[in-house]
Amino acid sequence: MSAIDYSGKKIVVTGGFSGIGAALVSLLKDNGATDITVLDIKQADGSRDKFIETNLGDPASVDAAAAAIGSGVDILFNNAGISGVNPPLQVIQVNTLGLKRLTERVLQGMNTGGTVVNTASTAGSQWPDRYEAIMELLAIDDWNKA
Repeated sequence: MSAIDYSGKKIVVTGGFSGIGAALVSLLKDNGATDITVLDIKQADGSRDKFIETNLGDPASVDAAAAAIGSGVDILFNNAGISGVNPPLQVIQVNTLGLKRLTERVLQGMNTGGTVVNTASTAGSQWPDRYEAIMELLAIDDWNKA
């Protein structure tokens, strides 16, 4: 038995289709989670309890997912992301703006003491050199598809 128990927690995992996200969902289940909602563009086989097809690069899709999740979330795992080989605008929309938008909406109904966990890659280690550009990006309230 693990020292961490997710029993009774309402958990949301973005990017649960494959890789780290799919492994995370399995780990959560192994540690007592019974209320896991996975948001992804593809539906995963596996142990999630609920799936909401979500394109994090589309504000309307993010808003619909947040509405479907509702309130009472205990933990939001922001794990979704696409690689830098995709078009730059798409990478920013999915990896930054979509996750930011989702987090802001989920926070509105998150339980007291709730937690947001953001997964990042080593590609983000150069952030201090790009601080000003990052702050501009984070100041974007809304975006339209190009």
